[in-house]
Amino acid sequence: MSVNEAGIVFIPNVGSYRAETGQGGWQVGHVRQQGSHGQVFFGAGCLEQLRTLFSPSDKVLVITDPGVRKAGITERVCEALPGQGVAYVVFEGVKPEAPPDCIASAAQAYRSQGCSALLAVGGGSVMDVAKAAGVLLSNPGDLASYYGVGKVKEPIPPLVAVPTTAGTGSEMSDAAVINDHLRQVKAVIRGGPLMQAKAIFLEPGNMAGIPPAVAAESGADALSHAMEALASKGCQPFARGAALEAIRLIFDNLEPLVADSCNENAATNMLIASSLAGHAFTNAGLGLAHGLAHSLGARFHVGHGKACALYLPMVMRFNAESAANPYRLAAMAMDLGVSRMSSQGAAERAVAEVEELLARVGLPRTYRDMGVNFVFEAGLVEEVMAMPAHHVNPRVASAQEIQGLFMAPA
Repeated sequence: MSVNEAGIVFIPNVGSYRAETGQGGWQVGHVRQQGSHGQVFFGAGCLEQLRTLFSPSDKVLVITDPGVRKAGITERVCEALPGQGVAYVVFEGVKPEAPPDCIASAAQAYRSQGCSALLAVGGGSVMDVAKAAGVLLSNPGDLASYYGVGKVKEPIPPLVAVPTTAGTGSEMSDAAVINDHLRQVKAVIRGGPLMQAKAIFLEPGNMAGIPPAVAAESGADALSHAMEALASKGCQPFARGAALEAIRLIFDNLEPLVADSCNENAATNMLIASSLAGHAFTNAGLGLAHGLAHSLGARFHVGHGKACALYLPMVMRFNAESAANPYRLAAMAMDLGVSRMSSQGAAERAVAEVEELLARVGLPRTYRDMGVNFVFEAGLVEEVMAMPAHHVNPRVASAQEIQGLFMAPA
């Protein structure tokens, strides 16, 4: 790691780690990343380093959404591109929750404009559209044929990610989430290093002006990633360390960011927390809160962060006996003073503190508060039980228990 005179921190090799996919997920260590080595830049002014990543022969498709462009963020990022010879074209047609038609349109824009690289500027949906469009650009067939893990065979075009929210961690992950309305599912494409960004820019200025509700929902998403990765059956030391640091940063900085999105320190720390949580769940997997949230979002069109916030405390409570030790570590990261408590007691404190934090930042605790007319359907349980999240959750859940979790916020 190095810090330049402007105070911008530069981390080579995706958060100082190099990784490759192996049996059971990411194996982290001193190994190659199939010819690529991502870079993470963070801190105010880090976008100045963007000009070092492109050559005059490049033509960049900038993928964004109308809100981010209207806020002036897209143009500010594009201004950091080299002034000599680097052409770019803006695709601002990203819709929330990354539907397949939007992904196909982005891929078509890339082809028709003769582009050679992708620059994603926005939140999780923008990142997902960019990665999924990259899959279509480099691999034959339709998008649905790549739903799942390990089906992507060719690397996506070079991708640079500039997140404008602190929540999804999608800039760091090897996955794209697609809201397939036709199939009524939220599908996931995981391609390992073939789908990862070559560079990530965590610029706190891009967070200035985001509404408090967006900051809260995004932060809840990041917290869910970190907490579920920490408790996952697939957790290992590198993921554990990233998850715990993400939890610490979120509990120190989410409320200040919700109160004032221009708080540069809080914005920087939440962006870092989001990316660390993205690293953690990419390595360790996620649990039942995400399984439930994906099904709720697909059927009832609920934002992902809001859905995760609804289910996380009750899933933690369901898991507490099986995940007492990980939750104790979480309680310590939250600085709850649990050193003299039993693991079970510390776990209960962690669950209560998570619930209280989510309430303090204004996130709804019931379907009614959320404005959702929830009607249970048997297919919801089958969807969750088929997800990887069900299998790595620390406590095995029966169909009846999953139904109970769905009904709990009613």
